[in-house]
Amino acid sequence: MEKEFNLFASKLRMVTLQKNEIWEPMERVAHQIGFVNQGVLRTYYLKDGVEFIQQFYAEGTFMGDYLSYQNQTPSQTAT
Repeated sequence: MEKEFNLFASKLRMVTLQKNEIWEPMERVAHQIGFVNQGVLRTYYLKDGVEFIQQFYAEGTFMGDYLSYQNQTPSQTAT
C-alpha cells in the first residue's frame, strides 16, 4: 500500500490560483482534478452570455469537471 501511495503522491502538485483565475475553462477536456486546500472555488456555465453558478467547492473537498475528465469530452462548465 505504501508503494501505491508514493506513486499517487508523486503525481500531485501544488497550484495557487489568484482571485477570478480559471482552473479549467469551458469547452476543453478536463485534464485534472483538484483539492481545495484553502478558500472556495465555484463552477459556472454561461447561457445567452449570462453566468450561472452551478456549484461551490469548500476547503477540504475535491473539485473539477469529473464527467469531462472521465469521458474525455469537452466541459460545459468552467471552474
